[in-house]
Amino acid sequence: MGAREDLKKRRKELGLTLEEVAEIVGVGKSTVRKWETGFIANMKTDKIEAYAKALKTTPIFIMGLEEDQQAETYYNNLTEEHKCVVKMFDQCSKDSQNRIMTFIKNVFEMDQAEREIKKAEEIPAEYLDEEEMLRNTALLYRSRFPPTLDNPIQL
Repeated sequence: MGAREDLKKRRKELGLTLEEVAEIVGVGKSTVRKWETGFIANMKTDKIEAYAKALKTTPIFIMGLEEDQQAETYYNNLTEEHKCVVKMFDQCSKDSQNRIMTFIKNVFEMDQAEREIKKAEEIPAEYLDEEEMLRNTALLYRSRFPPTLDNPIQL
């Protein structure tokens, strides 16, 4: 059974008519019929989302993709650098993967802290209360003494 037949089957499982689905999605019933027969293969994103809600399913199902196909499509759209990182990560031991994830989280938090510091530096000190001053000092410390893989800083 093809994906388009699955759309019709799903609609009938829910006891919905072409007209009811069309009304929910905001199209004519002939459009829904054309989607079900495969006559119209390309749908607009907003219609895919609305159609998925009408059929109480996922956009992946509406597009006719299997979960494995979605993962493969995602992987194929990665840059070569991303693919290399994924491949190396997968080849690491579980312990090493955990350390890598800790390091990435620390770097990510540091990046966020740096952005917050830049925003805080734009605010004159006289407008900050004591708690905000302490927080900004902690953020500044963290940015000047970043965590390492062996010495993650927890503030």
